[in-house]
Amino acid sequence: MWILIRLLITVATFALHFVLRWVRDKPEGELAGRPFYKTIRRNKQKRITGFSIGIALSAPIVFRLQAEAASDRLFKKLGFAEEFQTGDSDFDQRVYIASDHPALHRLLIENERLRVLVRRALDMGFRCVSGDGTVLWLDRSADREPLAAELRLLADLGMAMAASGRAWKVFSIPSPPRSRSSRRWCGRSSLMASPALFPRSGT
Repeated sequence: MWILIRLLITVATFALHFVLRWVRDKPEGELAGRPFYKTIRRNKQKRITGFSIGIALSAPIVFRLQAEAASDRLFKKLGFAEEFQTGDSDFDQRVYIASDHPALHRLLIENERLRVLVRRALDMGFRCVSGDGTVLWLDRSADREPLAAELRLLADLGMAMAASGRAWKVFSIPSPPRSRSSRRWCGRSSLMASPALFPRSGT
């Protein structure tokens, strides 16, 4: 039953990406010399309820890094979800890695600064750090616009990942649909992880 549920969720997620692949946000400007994206969420009273900020990043995989929740631990314990471990006990206990791609795994193992920045993003209140293949996203609930410190963090995360750009080229992977939808992938359930959408070559 759970395998069927996961399969249905994967198919639904793929369909959503396919539909949204032509939906493109226009950059707000530039951040650290690269295109910068911002989406502000508002309620019916026009009050800000949250935002997503993104910076262009050419990394041809879809991933999500989020605070590990009780549901994530339960799914792993029951065998419904498997998660890569970096060997950094603090990071592994606090961050759920929703991706099975070896390039991302290698990057997280070798780049301590990236692990520190991801933990910092979660400590600052962001729900997740995610990538849709063309943009690196930070998403959070808030009643305000993004702060300068949050934009600096996004820029630092982008540089930390771009600095290891060679890791993305080690594996030949088809590029994912180029939508801006990854910022919506910050739900709590680990069942929403979708590495199966873009399998590694040779699988």
